[in-house]
Amino acid sequence: MINFTGASNLGVHAMAYIAAQTAGSPVTLREITDHLKCSGAHLAKVLAKLTHDEYLESSRGAAGGYRLKVDPVNTTVLEIVEAIDGPLPWAGCLLGEPVCEPGSCVFQGLFDEMRERFASYLAEVTLADFKGFSR
Repeated sequence: MINFTGASNLGVHAMAYIAAQTAGSPVTLREITDHLKCSGAHLAKVLAKLTHDEYLESSRGAAGGYRLKVDPVNTTVLEIVEAIDGPLPWAGCLLGEPVCEPGSCVFQGLFDEMRERFASYLAEVTLADFKGFSR
């Protein structure tokens, strides 16, 4: 099955929130954690990864915070998830534990199609598509 980790979930939501804020204004970690109701320590690790990978820029001090370093119109959810977690996992069993002989799964064609459609969809949804995160 394909499941987002807590880290990629936070990363996508934080990036969408930052993208929706006033252009040029840094968004503080505190503001994001308050909005997402999440752990500041966990979010800080996720944002550090996105900063390292040059999706965000961060600045310290009283006027510091996070800003997008990418164009929200051209940055997809798939890019963000894969930046945090690596390539989407393509293995698993829809019923939990696989018991079928290799290559004999009755759901294999369906599962392959679902994975492809899911990845294609994530590759089309951009940060600019998110709504409802404005101040």
